Amino acid sequence: MGAELTERLSDQGYAVVVIARRAESGGVSSLGDEGKGKTLSVDLDSSDTADFLRESPLKTFEDAIETVGTLIRPFVEPELGFDIYSRTSTMMSLPFVDESDMFSPPQIDNEEAANFLSMMWRSKLMILVNAGPGATTLTLTPKAITDSDPIKPQLNINPGMLCVFCMDRYKFSHQSEGKALSLSAFFLDAPREYVIDNITGDLTFLTGTVSGPPQPKTDSIPVVAMGERYAFGVDEPWKAWVAYAKAGWDTITRHPQQRWDCDTYYDPDADQTSGLSYTCHGGFSDGIELFDCKFFDISPAEARGMDPTQRQVLEVSYISLQGAGWTKKMLQAKPAQIGVFVGLDKNEWNSLPKDIAGGFAASSGANAITSNRFNYCMNLKVGNFVSSLFGSHLTAVATSPAFQDLNRRGEFEIGWHWHILGRYNSCVASFVSSGSAPERRIRVAELAKRAGGHSAECERGQRPRIVWTEKLYSQGMHSHLGRCFTYNFSADGYTRGEATASTALKMKPFEREQGDYGVVAGSQVNQDGRSASLTAPNGPAQERCLQAVIKEVGMKPPEMDTTECHGTGTSLGDPIEIGAYKKVMSMVPRHEPVVITSSKSNIGHCEGSAGVSGFLKCVLLCLYGEGTPNCHLNCLNPHLDMSGFPGILTTENVTFRAEASFNGVLSFGFGGTNACSTVWGVNQMTSRGVGTNKDLYSLFIRKMQDAPPQEVTIVGEDWEDWEMGGPDKDARFNDVFEVELDPDGVVSYWKKDKEALRGSCSAYFLTGTFNDWRYDEMEADPNVPGLYFSTFRIAANVEEEFQVVAGQDPKMTFHPSSRTPQKSAAVRGPEETKRENCWCVRGAKGERYRVEFYRSETGAATVSWLKEP
Repeated sequence: MGAELTERLSDQGYAVVVIARRAESGGVSSLGDEGKGKTLSVDLDSSDTADFLRESPLKTFEDAIETVGTLIRPFVEPELGFDIYSRTSTMMSLPFVDESDMFSPPQIDNEEAANFLSMMWRSKLMILVNAGPGATTLTLTPKAITDSDPIKPQLNINPGMLCVFCMDRYKFSHQSEGKALSLSAFFLDAPREYVIDNITGDLTFLTGTVSGPPQPKTDSIPVVAMGERYAFGVDEPWKAWVAYAKAGWDTITRHPQQRWDCDTYYDPDADQTSGLSYTCHGGFSDGIELFDCKFFDISPAEARGMDPTQRQVLEVSYISLQGAGWTKKMLQAKPAQIGVFVGLDKNEWNSLPKDIAGGFAASSGANAITSNRFNYCMNLKVGNFVSSLFGSHLTAVATSPAFQDLNRRGEFEIGWHWHILGRYNSCVASFVSSGSAPERRIRVAELAKRAGGHSAECERGQRPRIVWTEKLYSQGMHSHLGRCFTYNFSADGYTRGEATASTALKMKPFEREQGDYGVVAGSQVNQDGRSASLTAPNGPAQERCLQAVIKEVGMKPPEMDTTECHGTGTSLGDPIEIGAYKKVMSMVPRHEPVVITSSKSNIGHCEGSAGVSGFLKCVLLCLYGEGTPNCHLNCLNPHLDMSGFPGILTTENVTFRAEASFNGVLSFGFGGTNACSTVWGVNQMTSRGVGTNKDLYSLFIRKMQDAPPQEVTIVGEDWEDWEMGGPDKDARFNDVFEVELDPDGVVSYWKKDKEALRGSCSAYFLTGTFNDWRYDEMEADPNVPGLYFSTFRIAANVEEEFQVVAGQDPKMTFHPSSRTPQKSAAVRGPEETKRENCWCVRGAKGERYRVEFYRSETGAATVSWLKEP
């Protein structure tokens, strides 16, 4: 039945089917030319459709429409040259009974007109069902008038009958006698596919359009480079992110033998007077003895006695320097105005007995030399200093108004602020306490002799071993379990971790396209003053510091996505910090909770590097648009009051609500200094973001899809006379359009003229089995430029094969990729090919077929054929 219906459509353009002899109520239709009546669109499969309607006799006619589409779909592509991609909802229509029923139609807006016109351009078949009780007359008017007296079929569609006809061959109108309920629907071809070949011009607005809070209006201080060196080989920012967000790891291990014999100094029951350590865990960086002294123009003799902190500062700082576009060679040729600020809260190297007598003794372990040495090696001219401030404290100092004023006055060639934070916080207690044995002192001195650069004098194949002093066990600050159990029930102190981190900041406009990571939105520092004790944290002072940053940035607490808290893992400090944070965050109601994280649960307390490690983690949170989990959190610290607090302590990843985000870091000093910094940035690293690493092609497509509809010019009541911007209904394969997308999201199209095409000529010929592969010239259609046609008769064979040739030149043959009966087969050529690559027409002996070949100005070619009456 499907084959027969398709054959009727191919031959005469319409087919009439009897559904049932007795009609029942139900219907669907569009009214056509000059049609008037009441209409209603209905989807019987929708969950919003009333049950009585779904169970009514309308279901019979709806099923008939669906069945016709199912029957003919396998046959329409080879016969009619299109596919039934989808169908519209059913439209019910009923004629007006009298003038009192009539009303003025509503004014159509541009979006409705554009959607309707786009749908009608795709409409290939229409199906009309008469559900009765009156009869319907359907008039079909051919669109292509080939003679002076065109035939207009008038079909009587009685109740219980349907008609399906080709939209590209006929216009239609129908009238009903009395109350005749009609149902209609359109079968649609596949939507057009467009390919964007090249994107040029100013595309900054593509990557600049982000969701979430806008960039703060404070002075722009972007983070332009980062350098990191933590335990477990984490020496690049992306490795740190994988560890924080995906691996859920911590870097804490038992004291390695390369440093010292842990069993000699460890006693789980050690007290304050034993001179031993009650913990044997920490986060240790690998390869601290390795140093490329020649790169920094330092002799092996000097490197042997250098504080490893100086070595690490040189190497990690240079990572950030080079990441921002500066190299040693460039700086040696011309010095730069770059400030260096180093955070260093202790010096354990100087506590070790070692032989560094001579000219290098004074500079080998002096704290002040740590930053001076980098200026010296890299030829930097701006002042530098070493501070005991933690990382985020230095961030606040380096981004202070005084420093920014130097940039404005041109004191700095580039507005650089460096944070190169403390080095090696190892957990060793070997000879500090009064109970240390003399033989232990001797062993430490022997090990220290071998500590030095990789070029230092060492026995072949033996790695140097470094021992550090410990001053904090006697104060009970360390965890007996050897982890930072931040916010957990078992929190009993912190574990030390080794880290060196650096970041390069520059006062300039934030340019994501140039590789900037994020923006320092604000930073503040204050002091506890005279509080409970010298080292006890102070909640009110922490509140004031956080409030000052929020005020500086010009944001509201609900805009904060994540806060990287100090979170050392102490039973007292964590609740005080959360309590202060809760008061600030609860000032304004918010819909989503703020994510609370702490990197100390991963890498331990890095002390001098703790603040900058938290700061760099905030930059990563912005770049990836996710909050990271906290390790070792399975039972909440009972002293934490989370009731009514719009915050969440996560144990899994949390994606942010938007592409842009604010992420802050809280840091508190050993002696009562509080610091807070906030970073603003955009997700540049995942598919949820719009960073420069994302495909501009995809961004452009998204913008085009979100663009408002093209302007429709409504000319008369016939939709075929309407005009709409962009590719029109007659656009062909390989047509080329220039597209302009403005920052407001409006798309404009211009059709581009192509050069003369290969294979274009004034004469095309039909060749095939019907003429023994000779050439019959095709006639040019007088009304359609580029359309050529010819006829042939089916001979004794039931199939005839053919190809189209330009200018009787076999090297200019148009053909399909293989022998096919499908009209929709892609046309290849012009080129030389075998006769086996041809179209075949199946028919009865004596039937005549009209073959049409169309070649557009852009080179698109189509082949079709139609049986003549």
